[in-house]
Amino acid sequence: FNYTVCFKKGLENSNVDCLSRAPIKSPERTDTDINREVRLILESSVDHIETPTLTHQALKEATLKDENLSQLLKQLRENRVEDTEYTIEGDVLFRGPRVVIPVSMQPAVLQELHRTHVGVTKMKQLARRYVYWKSIDSEIERLVR
Repeated sequence: FNYTVCFKKGLENSNVDCLSRAPIKSPERTDTDINREVRLILESSVDHIETPTLTHQALKEATLKDENLSQLLKQLRENRVEDTEYTIEGDVLFRGPRVVIPVSMQPAVLQELHRTHVGVTKMKQLARRYVYWKSIDSEIERLVR
């Protein structure tokens, strides 16, 4: 086959595929899906972060034991939080696409990030893709310097 691709303005394109633009309701997520997603987020790159101790179950337990995060979980469940950036997936908190790491697990995450030996800037970039806690940037700077 020999194809020619030409740009055509949306207003001029009357042969639009409505199915490609139809909104699709996201299916409900199961604990298995959430566990897999958390694992993929935390272990998405073997070259970057290997976190065998940061399982969905470990995160769930540490989040429930963390005084501030357990309070935030409760407030989110009761719709008493204005900040819509936070979501709950199987008792694990997310801020956007990033997993909120309980205080008790932060040193382990920092050590895993530091094992990459990429320097402050790259380490911050890597952390910002996957994990969140309030003082992560300053803790990375302190660890690397």
